Amino acid sequence: LSEYFVLVLAATLGAHVLTMSTNVVMIFLSLELLSISSYLLTAFLFTRQGTEGALKYFLFGATASAAMLYGFSWLYGMSGSLDITSLSFISLFTNNISSDLVLIAGSLVLAGFLYKLAAAPMHPWSPDVYEAAPIPVVAFFSVVPKLAGLAVLIRFVQSVYAQGNAVHDWQFLLAAVVLLSITFGNFSVLWQKNAKRLIAYSSISQAG
Repeated sequence: LSEYFVLVLAATLGAHVLTMSTNVVMIFLSLELLSISSYLLTAFLFTRQGTEGALKYFLFGATASAAMLYGFSWLYGMSGSLDITSLSFISLFTNNISSDLVLIAGSLVLAGFLYKLAAAPMHPWSPDVYEAAPIPVVAFFSVVPKLAGLAVLIRFVQSVYAQGNAVHDWQFLLAAVVLLSITFGNFSVLWQKNAKRLIAYSSISQAG
């Protein structure tokens, strides 16, 4: 039982550090601390369903983390800064030079944050993981990772939006994510008979 509390504290620490981080390395490390603890919490009951849910969570999370890290590496290579609030990082999104590469890199980073929020289209892991995890873990997943992901997402979006001077229309991209998440989450929840899956689809809608 002590391992359970250690994992919850580790996940909470990762979420806490994530909300404060502006450095790319710290964002990634804190996100991984939160994610790895979440994988283990999903399988904590040591059942077959829990193991399958944790494996799906791990595979999807590893892919999203790799995409986010790849995007961050591009942005670092083009800006020369690891601080997402620095002037050199923000000016990258106002420069027409290599704007297509910036759009791709920024979208890869957004994909990693949307995965942690369980927002569409990075949501497929959520219903199965929620169904496989213990009830206290489901309650934890529905609040803590989403708050931390939202905090760092807001900070990142403020940088890429560059006070309205960004080359690309990031508002349109986020609006599409919002509409997709709310629509998919609300309509999918109508057919649910499992309480955990209902919470999962509700959290997708709430993320939007």
